[in-house]
Amino acid sequence: MVKKLISFIAVAIFTLSLAGSVLAAEIKGKVAGIEREGRYIVIKSKDGKSVKVRISGSSTELNGVGDRSEIKEGQRITATYDDEDDRKTASAVTVK
Repeated sequence: MVKKLISFIAVAIFTLSLAGSVLAAEIKGKVAGIEREGRYIVIKSKDGKSVKVRISGSSTELNGVGDRSEIKEGQRITATYDDEDDRKTASAVTVK
C-alpha cells in the first residue's frame, strides 16, 4: 500500500513538472514594435512569425536591460512566455 502511494505521488509530481514546461513558449527575433511604454512588445522571428508579449514590471525577469523602457525597436531579443495566457505574459526577456 505504501509503495503504491509513493508511486502515485511520484507520477503526480512528474506530471505537474511537465505541465509547466508545456505551457511555456519561446521566441527569438528582433523587436518589431513597442506599445504602452514598453508594457507590450512585438517580436518578429527570422521565419516571419510575430508575437506580441506583455512585459510585467513585477513578474518578468529582464536580462540585458535595467528596465522595460530600455527596450528599443531593432534589438535582438529572446522571450519566454506563457502561451496559454491570452496576454502572453513574458516570464523572462533577454536583450542582446
